[in-house]
Amino acid sequence: MTSENPRDPLLQELAELRARVAAFESREAERNRTDRAQRQSLEQLQAIYDGTPDALAIVDAETFRCVRYNARLCQMLGYGEEELPTDLSKLHPPEDLPWIRENFLAQAAGNLPLAENIPFRRKDGTVFYADITGNRIKCDGRPCLLVFGRDVTARKQAQDALQESLAQLETIYNGMIEGLLITDIATKQFVRANASLCRMLGYTEEELLKASIKDIHPPEEVPNDLQRFQAAADGRVWINEDRPVLRKDGSIFYADITGHPIMYAGRRCLLALFRDVTERRQAHEALMRERKTLQHMLRASDHERQVIAYEIHDGLAQQLAAAIMQLQSYEALKDHQPAQAETAYAAGVQMLRGAHVEARRLISGVRPPILDESGVAAAIAHLVHDHRTPSGPEIEFHGLARFDRLASVLENAIYRIAQEALSNACRHSRSDRVRVSLLQEDAHIRLEVQDWGIGFEPDGVAGEHFGLEGIRERARLLGGTAIIESEPGQGTLVAVLLPLIGRDGEGTAGFAAQ
Repeated sequence: MTSENPRDPLLQELAELRARVAAFESREAERNRTDRAQRQSLEQLQAIYDGTPDALAIVDAETFRCVRYNARLCQMLGYGEEELPTDLSKLHPPEDLPWIRENFLAQAAGNLPLAENIPFRRKDGTVFYADITGNRIKCDGRPCLLVFGRDVTARKQAQDALQESLAQLETIYNGMIEGLLITDIATKQFVRANASLCRMLGYTEEELLKASIKDIHPPEEVPNDLQRFQAAADGRVWINEDRPVLRKDGSIFYADITGHPIMYAGRRCLLALFRDVTERRQAHEALMRERKTLQHMLRASDHERQVIAYEIHDGLAQQLAAAIMQLQSYEALKDHQPAQAETAYAAGVQMLRGAHVEARRLISGVRPPILDESGVAAAIAHLVHDHRTPSGPEIEFHGLARFDRLASVLENAIYRIAQEALSNACRHSRSDRVRVSLLQEDAHIRLEVQDWGIGFEPDGVAGEHFGLEGIRERARLLGGTAIIESEPGQGTLVAVLLPLIGRDGEGTAGFAAQ
């Protein structure tokens, strides 16, 4: 038999109520914890939102308008928070809007994670550049783009300055007169060459980059140039002067080559500059030739003076000394041996006459008076007449020039050349005939002396023989040319072509038709 406690239902109800209260309190506590966590997260996000150095904005993907933005964006653009235009089209230069919209749409579609160097226009009208990243989100149920922007104006300016410098360097590289060549130090292969060097060498750049050092120097110079290359690569030498360089067609030019070791495309290379100094070298060689010519002319002049001195000593001086002795004998004998005195006097006078003839001959040999009085054509005709002897060759003279008088230096040079060539023909050729021609060819005068004698080898004439070399040098110094053709048994032709120069130092325009 059991008895029921009338309070049990009440206790049970109270227990259930307590359980419900505990559950409620637990849920409240969890909700409070969740709220606190959310508040903390929101506070953290707000701190990030407000404190990030990057601009941040939420942009409606359809209207291209800002839904929300942080203070940093306002600072970047120079607006107060209440005056920033929400229409983003007003924050960019108008001319850039089309491609900026394309980038925005690509980011909204998830096709472009980063847009670089986007131009923004500040409130004051100045422009800065930013890199933009965009992530798709929902905001108030609408598709939006969460945009972060970082000011990269300094980087953009640095990039622009670098591009400008590169463009300037490229202009210098392509426009410089010197040839530029970059060569791999290890392989000796060419890595890069500018247009100027390609022109110097006669290669295309593609052809040149397949070549190496041994291809652009004469074979006999390659070992030496490899040593010079290594010295430059080691920093021991930075310039090599007057180096022979081989063109594609096999011809040679000369260059000063400066070399500096550099890093290029991660490889140790030598940057070399080629300056064509062929003209300088030719000028130096010409100067050396002129010095040699001057020395030769001085020796020739000394030789001529020596010959004249010998002729005066052995001829004129001897005749004058003998005449003096005869006249002294006349003085001693005239009072007591008149017949012998008369003989001595006659002999002395005869010797004086001979000395006079010899003096005129010597003067004519140095510079005949007829050259000054009547000109070079008459002087050469007289020269030909003097060389005609019964035992010598038959000499023909053809004077077909139309000019009258020439500059003294030109007349003297023509006469000296004719004198030397005719003398050589009469003395050495053993020819029975010699022809001398003086012709005018437009603004030039042509002198030829030809024989049909034994001939000789022009290259075999020793340097101390001044005659032929003197002919060449006289012609060259007057802007003309001298050709000496001869072979053993075939005779000799001396042909000289000189520009006509009148007495006033001008060309032939004033007298060519005379």
